[in-house]
Amino acid sequence: MSDVCRPPGGSCRASDTAVPALTTIAIVERDDLIRTLLERWLVDAGHRVVCLSTADPSPGGPFDLVIASVDNPRTATAEVQALQAAHGAPLLLTSARFFPDPADAGSLARRFGVRAVLAKPCDRTTLLAAVAGCLA
Repeated sequence: MSDVCRPPGGSCRASDTAVPALTTIAIVERDDLIRTLLERWLVDAGHRVVCLSTADPSPGGPFDLVIASVDNPRTATAEVQALQAAHGAPLLLTSARFFPDPADAGSLARRFGVRAVLAKPCDRTTLLAAVAGCLA
């Protein structure tokens, strides 16, 4: 497995640094810009990153964490279950429809049966803190 993030139909930049990978994190994100930004932040923090197609998010692995974007949290249960079955790794769900209130985040994570949820957009510090919490 390489440090290269390969979105559908293209490729993101590869890590040019010799930082050893702390963990392997998969990203399932439809938006090219957000996917590239998440990949950059995670690689810069020393993680190995693999981008999975939203059409087929199951290849690859094993992963220490899967970060997946959901468009509509109300209808995401089947998507979450498919990701859990395919990877058996902790899930960090992201959505522009999640509210940034930390009190709501815990109940949403429990509702979906995932490690954590994160409202989009978020900054680098918030993402890395969420990832650290998921991996702890």
